[in-house]
Amino acid sequence: MGQWQGDEGERHAAGAPGGGGPRRGPVLLLVGVLVGALIALGSFLVVDRRSDDAAPDAAAVSSTPETTAPSDREHGDRPPTTEPTAPPTTEPTPTSPEPEPDPEAEPEPEPEPTNEPDIIVNGVNMIAPAAGTYYGVLSQRGTAHSDRDLRVAMSFSSTGSYVEYPSLGCSGTLTPTGNRSGARVYRETITSGQCDPTGTWYVTRGSETEISAEYRPEGDDHVVEGQLSR
Repeated sequence: MGQWQGDEGERHAAGAPGGGGPRRGPVLLLVGVLVGALIALGSFLVVDRRSDDAAPDAAAVSSTPETTAPSDREHGDRPPTTEPTAPPTTEPTPTSPEPEPDPEAEPEPEPEPTNEPDIIVNGVNMIAPAAGTYYGVLSQRGTAHSDRDLRVAMSFSSTGSYVEYPSLGCSGTLTPTGNRSGARVYRETITSGQCDPTGTWYVTRGSETEISAEYRPEGDDHVVEGQLSR
């Protein structure tokens, strides 16, 4: 009995394995493996996060358009400049020389003046007819109408002048336009009847009571002339 107990105590003193508790070697090895795995996992997570922070956002980079030139708004929507084009050059057209005047040819007559000055004697205009109404029979001749005599009445005043053709049923106004060759020139405008619509009268003052009158239409194809008195 006493011998068995001594043998058991010797086994414990010698450190031999035996029952009575688990072995420490495998447990410590397992703990070391778990700690190493945790340290490796933590290092991997730290490195991966640093990689995510350093890499640019692909979506942000791809969605931002690249600009290589300033837009039109930066320059105030200025239209494109165009180079001015030079006007086409045209050669001058040669002109034919003017013919030299013939020294033996007769000179053309100068036109008569149409606005001669009035002739005033003792305050009286010696060209304009005296105020009043003049009557008479004037002769018509020419190519447009047959030759015949026409009764004519002409009235002159400072407020207006008029003409009347009783035998033709026409009348109109006389507007002074100037003097020519000593005669007073009047523009006739028919306002009633079927006579020539317009024409020109040349009235020459003979005396206080007589005048000489000559009428020419626009076409100048006939003439009416004679003496009138009041």
